[in-house]
Amino acid sequence: MKPALLRRRGLTAVAGALALAASGPFAAAAETPPRLNEFVLNHVGSDFNEYVEILGEPNTSYFDVWVLSIEGDSNAPQGRIDAAQRFGTSDTRGLVTTRYQNNRFENGTNTLLLVTNFSGAVGDNVDPGGSGAITATFWDEILDSIAVSDGGAGDLVYADLVLDPDFDGGAFTVGGASLVSGVWLRNDFFAEGIPGFDGDLDPAVEALNTPADPNARDYASGGGDAPAGLRIHDVQGIAHRSVFEGQAVAGLEGVVTAIDTSPSFARGFYMQEAAPDGDPRSSEGVFVLIGRSDPADLGVTIGSLIQVDGVVEEERPAANVENLTTTRIRANADPANQVTVLGGGGAIAPTLLGQAGLLPPDRTISRFDGFIEDAAALELSEGLDFYESLEGMLVEVSAPQVVSPPSRFGEVWVVADDGAAASGVNARGGITIRARDFNPERIQIDDGIVGGAVPDDLDVGARLEPVVGVLRYDFENFEIDTLAPLEVVSNDLTREVTKLKGSRFALTVATLNVENLDPGDGARIGELAGIIVDNLKAPDILALQEVQDDTGPNDDGTVSAAQSFAELIAAIEAADPALAGVYDFAQIDPEDGRDGGQPGGNIRVGFLFRQDRTSLAPGDAGDATSNTTVLPGPRLSFNPGRVLDPDLSDGDAFASSRKPLAAEFRFGRNRIFVVANHFNSKGGDQPLFGPSQRPTLISETQRLQQAQVINDFVDAILAEDRWAKVIVLGDLNDFPFSPPLDVLRGTATAEGEDDGRRGFRWKPPVLKDLLGRLPARDRYTFIFDGNSQALDNILVSRRLGFLGKVDVVHVNSEFSDQASDHDPIVASFPMFGGFHQVAKDDGLDED
Repeated sequence: MKPALLRRRGLTAVAGALALAASGPFAAAAETPPRLNEFVLNHVGSDFNEYVEILGEPNTSYFDVWVLSIEGDSNAPQGRIDAAQRFGTSDTRGLVTTRYQNNRFENGTNTLLLVTNFSGAVGDNVDPGGSGAITATFWDEILDSIAVSDGGAGDLVYADLVLDPDFDGGAFTVGGASLVSGVWLRNDFFAEGIPGFDGDLDPAVEALNTPADPNARDYASGGGDAPAGLRIHDVQGIAHRSVFEGQAVAGLEGVVTAIDTSPSFARGFYMQEAAPDGDPRSSEGVFVLIGRSDPADLGVTIGSLIQVDGVVEEERPAANVENLTTTRIRANADPANQVTVLGGGGAIAPTLLGQAGLLPPDRTISRFDGFIEDAAALELSEGLDFYESLEGMLVEVSAPQVVSPPSRFGEVWVVADDGAAASGVNARGGITIRARDFNPERIQIDDGIVGGAVPDDLDVGARLEPVVGVLRYDFENFEIDTLAPLEVVSNDLTREVTKLKGSRFALTVATLNVENLDPGDGARIGELAGIIVDNLKAPDILALQEVQDDTGPNDDGTVSAAQSFAELIAAIEAADPALAGVYDFAQIDPEDGRDGGQPGGNIRVGFLFRQDRTSLAPGDAGDATSNTTVLPGPRLSFNPGRVLDPDLSDGDAFASSRKPLAAEFRFGRNRIFVVANHFNSKGGDQPLFGPSQRPTLISETQRLQQAQVINDFVDAILAEDRWAKVIVLGDLNDFPFSPPLDVLRGTATAEGEDDGRRGFRWKPPVLKDLLGRLPARDRYTFIFDGNSQALDNILVSRRLGFLGKVDVVHVNSEFSDQASDHDPIVASFPMFGGFHQVAKDDGLDED
């Protein structure tokens, strides 16, 4: 899927979260239902930090809880759902906050509804008659509600509790409010507490904006003065949070190693202790916040010896509950008085990361079970704590090797020493995940201090000169902000071409996520066609994911994708005129706005197939709401047809997600059943380097349900013919070793029955995973945060599993210039008329 425009990883695909930490919605049964706790809908200036916060049980998944914003102004469609946001997992205090929104919520009369299992869409109307009462529901239950009114004539609200402009003696429309000691209080309209705002709090009548922190009238954590004579390593301590949090420090000294003026409202500098304390757990560096002041005006330069007075803070970047806190010194009350230049302190030697210095752990991110910030001390054998021990320090990466193409935000991931000590480096220079190894040795390089420092044309395997920068934390990851542009030593990766080619006696089947393909994609359509023709050798059947409707992201009600498919076929014919008239497509238009993905795009799965060697079996095509079933023969009730969830008692497995497409194809006298899939994404999963360890995989629950539906569908085919040729393929958004893939293969069920590896009875697989034939390090189709991983897959029934060959064709994920963010997979199967030669089962590796 295309990355979100916001600089926020973990929104789209947190594809590296720990697969073994499965958890369903409301993983721990909540004793008390969550309630609205704080919200910000409007404040002075641009509304780019809107959020809603709820309070519930600690460490509980609230993925099935949504907040809806209901329009109430008389000059707008009253009762319309203007915004819908779902929540994640609460922290140890029970708090969970939506991500910051940008002008998402209405500023006038507005009702917030906290509901469970929202099944509607933005634009639906809860009061189609305009009666002022909710008459149309798109959820199971309303847990809580609150309304804000601007007092406009004819305005409507849909909650009993209404905050009018003068509800607390104020004189303007409530822009935000906090529940403090059981009473709702207006939040500071000047946004005190929100990053980027100075605020103007009147603690007598106003509450702070405290996203991801307990509600308060004023900053009350800690307080008082810290002991005199503290040094930076004392402030940092040996744990994640400083024991001096909230306390004032005076005369803290350090040498300036980097100056950061990139955010104009949060300028500052990093300083480091020249004489370390000898305890590797305590960092010797810290960030000093001076707000909107210019460090140059204070005489601060790199190498200056600085003395600072200020307050120790633990800042949670962007107030995102999935971020760790970072220790800093706030010295922005009057920087001219709080920051003193003592003279030149000399150069600080960077700490070397690599075999000749500190070697990052290469296997374990964290063994801690719970909220990592509660841990008493850091464990340097674990990746998360290792990087925490270097927070704010000047570091150098020895001989970096690139393991991801750069992001649009100027970030690239590397491993030290050309990967010599990294545990999962693959043949093309990337680093591949394994079941219990998500590669903590990956290091992210960012250009936050020196804009444009990361070249935008780096490919996987590129080698760089040593990188020097300060180690910091943001956007759910540790990163090194480089202090100089990266210098490239080599950058020469080539795209692969498969050796598998179809013929009259060999069927080739492939899968490719085409990343929101629509007719407006121009040259990219030709690039995808080139991949299909040249790199995949024009496969017989190609399952596509993320084909958008004919108007792409324009939310105009269009659902047809006939033009999208036709333009791709035309580009294939242009790439190879010999294929003119060869390819046809099969797909089913979805209901508008019901299958997730980019709003307005109506992505779906579909097939391209070669008419010179294959054909669709006779049958009527289904529609968006018709479920294709297995009839005696076997044959499909609709061909092609969508595979829908036949049992909605536990919720719809494919709600707001792409519906699988099943089709029976003919290849000579061979009948092949193919099911194309695009399971729900990993959005909402907790990050690898976040405060919750082990991370909760909120999204996994739905994939488990989806996998079970497809497994049952395959079972129905094999019940009619145990030797049926069945292929299940697509973007499954999970790893070969994940529980959803166990369910899909048939070695486990969505209800928890598992194979012998986890103590349940073993069951022979119904489907075999062809990727299991590849070496473990070669099993990847996608790169996320530097981790090479297999999100796409091809699984086959036993009859096809005997002789099937498979190839992941690396043409996209490793390159800065991508036609898509996924690599295709192609498989070939020998076919001889109506006879399929059967050889001894060679035993596929299921791990």
